[in-house]
Amino acid sequence: MSGLDQETRADLADRIGCDEDLRAEAWAAWRDELIADGRSLEEAEYWLDVEFVQPCPEDRPTED
Repeated sequence: MSGLDQETRADLADRIGCDEDLRAEAWAAWRDELIADGRSLEEAEYWLDVEFVQPCPEDRPTED
């Protein structure tokens, strides 16, 4: 997502990571585009879940 500034990207990643329904909707829409373009669903889903999405605040490690 090169078109987004860092703050917008971080906010979106946080929201998708904390809302399973929103994540499912985003994935369904993106999946259809990926299929139409003949791109790898496995690589894209890995990127979405591991590289893009941020852990929810309650799931983030705390510094003691």
